[in-house]
Amino acid sequence: MLTVPGGFLSSAQKGSGICDMKVATGLNLLTKGTDPLLSPTEDYPEWLWKLKEPSLNLSELRDVRTADPFGMSLKEGRRLVKYEQRQKIKGNNNRRSKG
Repeated sequence: MLTVPGGFLSSAQKGSGICDMKVATGLNLLTKGTDPLLSPTEDYPEWLWKLKEPSLNLSELRDVRTADPFGMSLKEGRRLVKYEQRQKIKGNNNRRSKG
């Protein structure tokens, strides 16, 4: 059996998370090609399965920064700065348009 945590499963197989599929259906890019074969889960890197995890929203990022300023990753820190800058720009634009 092949375990596919976030793979391409039919609706009947989605509930179990375990399937005996050997082909990633729908990933063929060539007209006359075939769909690629799936490898066992342990052949894929760990970071691949983390791509599906949802990222933190703005309030959660602020909570992480408040609890431990050095506890967030560089990517999370950049996202937080981007969100805060965006809110600051929107606030400035709002203030200028009213006045």
